[in-house]
Order: sequence, then structure tokens, then C-alpha cells
Amino acid sequence: MFSWELKVFLEYRLKGLKGSPDQAGSYENDFINALFQSDRRIKENLKKLRSVFPKLESLTLRSWKLGYMHFRIIAQLNLKELKLDCCRSLIRSKWLSYALNGLQGSLENLSVSDISMWGSFSQIITSLATCSNLTVLDFNIGDVKYRRKLDNFEVDIEKLQYGCPKLKDLTLVGTRDYVLSLTKISPDQEAASPGFPNLERLVVLQSCEDFEVGFDDTNINDDLIRRILKTSSKLRELKLCNCSVSYEGFSQIAANDVALLNILTCDTPDVNDLKQILTKWVHSLEKVDLCIVADISDALEVLAMMKSASRLKYIKLTDTYISQQTMRNILSNCPLLEYFDLSILTKGDDFLFTSATEIEQFRLELNAPLKC
Repeated sequence: MFSWELKVFLEYRLKGLKGSPDQAGSYENDFINALFQSDRRIKENLKKLRSVFPKLESLTLRSWKLGYMHFRIIAQLNLKELKLDCCRSLIRSKWLSYALNGLQGSLENLSVSDISMWGSFSQIITSLATCSNLTVLDFNIGDVKYRRKLDNFEVDIEKLQYGCPKLKDLTLVGTRDYVLSLTKISPDQEAASPGFPNLERLVVLQSCEDFEVGFDDTNINDDLIRRILKTSSKLRELKLCNCSVSYEGFSQIAANDVALLNILTCDTPDVNDLKQILTKWVHSLEKVDLCIVADISDALEVLAMMKSASRLKYIKLTDTYISQQTMRNILSNCPLLEYFDLSILTKGDDFLFTSATEIEQFRLELNAPLKC
């Protein structure tokens, strides 16, 4: 017996309400959204989903109680995109592995966010490494909500490099309960791995909410950066949070044209290291977002180096300090600047400018006219 939602959807189709291709797509989306408004018949509905939409490519399951049978059905859907978000049940690692093994020939985008899992994380990595067409991987497990949990959040990055050569976008988020780390391997194994030659975006975060991160023990360090990005010459976006990465680590990144650089850290880096990091990419940087507890005026002077050739459009500085002279130099030598946020840094002063017009007015106030 069809569910009510499926019956209504078919009635729409029988009444000739298909309309344009865009409208037809919206009807399918509306149906799918309605289909997952109730947990009662999710097994039946997933089976019907497979029969009604044999060419279904994308599926998002948000706030659901899922069991083994659901993942068995998902494994048969030939999906290109699968998103699991805030699921309300404890999911075994082998269930997700089963689904990934079934999707290995089709899956291109996997997002796992804030779900409770237990079992072996290495089992998930092994299954992910069979998805040779994967281009986007976003893994943020979330904090532990049940007695059972995953054994660790240790990523065998070299296994993924061998198995997912097309990967373009990688996000790994550690939490209070799951501290991100990489599997230990020998130098020879590391040297032999192909890296991620097609990677364009990397986000690596270690959440520090509700607890203090000891940076002597952080795993987001030079070793992690080197192992992930050693062949990523196409990298355009790099975001690191709660890291302890020196210029030596950044110097081993193969990319020469990073456009977006976001470093959020409680660690105080050497200002000369930061200066060299910015110098490496100053010719291509379009967006700079820094949270560094230090006076970084000297390092930020680098951003004014390119003058008329500067591509910089966005600057956000949090919990740091720059001199007014450095501010003037940046404003005078970055003609494309359209976002300048110093509001947190200035502790009450309204230094948030969100358009080229507002920034031009700020230049006049600081007596810092464009020099290029």
C-alpha cells in the first residue's frame, strides 16, 4: 500500500502537473521532503523511493533514526550524493561501511555531520577508499551522546589518497570527544603515497568548545599538513582551526596560488613565520581570515606588497592587533578591498566595513588614499 505522500505525488503526475523540467524537479524535491517527515514507514518509503526514482542521485537524511536495513536500502540507490545530518540513533560503523561499499561506483559527495557512531573508524576509511569517484568528503562526527562510541578519529590519509584520487574538497572536524589524528606510518609509506593532486579545498578543525586545547599535543601540525597537501598544487582554499603549524609546514604545501587563507588558533605563532606564509601566497590571496593572539602588524605589511596587482577583497582579524600605520598601508595598496572586519579586535569601535563604498570612506577618515 502506497504511503499518503507517495499517493499525492502520483496524483500530481497523473493530473498532468509535470510542467517544465524545473517544475518537475521541484515536485520531486517536495515529494522527497514530505516523504521523510515521518519515521513510521521509512523502510517502506526508501524502497518506494528506489522504484519511483531509479535515477535518484542525491539523498539527505536529517534528524532520523536509522538502522541496518536503511543502510542496506541506501546501498542500492546508486547515489552520487549522500548527506547524513544529526541522526537521532546510534549508528554502527559497519552499517555506513555497507552503504559505502554499495555506492562505491557512483558516490561523489559524502557529508556526515553531528551523528553518533560506534565501532571501528578504520572500517569506514577502508570503505571510503573504495569510492574512486569521490570528489567531496565532509566528516564531522559530533560529540558522544551514548555509552558506545567509535574507537578513535584516526584517519588513514594515505589509504584515502590511493583510493580517492579525484578528491577536490576535504573537511575533517575533530570534537571534544574525537580528537583528530592521522594514522602512524613509516617514512617510506608516506613518500610512496600519491597525495591528493586534485584537492582544491581543505578544512581541518579541532573544536575547543568547553575545554582547553593543549597545543603541545595538537595533531593539526606540520606533519598533518605535509601528509595531506604534499601534491595538492591546485589548492585554492585552506582553513585550519586550533592548529600549531609553522612556516616549515606551510612551505611543504605544493600549492602556489591559494586564494582563501583562514587560520584560527589559540597558539601564538612566530610573527616571522606568519610573514613568510603570507609572502608565499600574497600574489593570489583574495580572502584572509586570521585569529591569532599577537601583534602581527609586521606580518600584515606583506598584504600591501602587490599594490595595483593585489587581488585582496576580504580581511577579517579577530583577537589580534595591528598598528594604525599597517592599517593605512593595507587600505592604500589594496584597490579591490570590499570587506574589512576589525570589530572584535577593536573592542567596541565600529570597524566593520562590508562594501567598497564604506571602505573608501574609511580611507578618507584615516587619510589613506589609494596609491595605485
